[in-house]
Amino acid sequence: MIVSMSPRKSHYDQYRQALLRLETMAKAQKNKLPRTCAEEYRDELVKAIVTQKYASQWASKPYSEWYAYWKKMRTGSTGKFWVLFGDLVQSITTHNRARGARAGWFAGVPAWAKDSGGKSWFSTRENRRGKRKPIAMYAKVNERLRPLFGPSSNEYQQDRWPARAAESFRAITRMWRP
Repeated sequence: MIVSMSPRKSHYDQYRQALLRLETMAKAQKNKLPRTCAEEYRDELVKAIVTQKYASQWASKPYSEWYAYWKKMRTGSTGKFWVLFGDLVQSITTHNRARGARAGWFAGVPAWAKDSGGKSWFSTRENRRGKRKPIAMYAKVNERLRPLFGPSSNEYQQDRWPARAAESFRAITRMWRP
């Protein structure tokens, strides 16, 4: 048996408008969802540094005695992990890569971000030595020894990402009103 439909013109216009609304919202969510997630993940990273969320695992062991001494001499404290002069926290940002295979929003330390310099272990508080270095370089080194980005990413993927995806899906489906 062949089913045939002959919708009225008014129905056709209603469905067409509903489909256009769906298309418009889906295009908007294509950018909004990744941007929102990148901004939230950036906030999670900064919060993890400020609150020292993952630091309890390493609280009793500095990289080395010399580094602990050097950090205390330079900053007056050895207590905070991932914090020396605030360069790492200030460099965590969101960006939209508009082209290429990895196009889209990301949060983290961009490859071009440099620190404020003067972080040579051979410098003193009065004599700051050392050239500016890419923050991504020392963030990568620290990640192996004292993970921050990995645990934050895993936690975001488990706790926040599903809620954001569901929210985006609901925004799209709300547009269906024939």
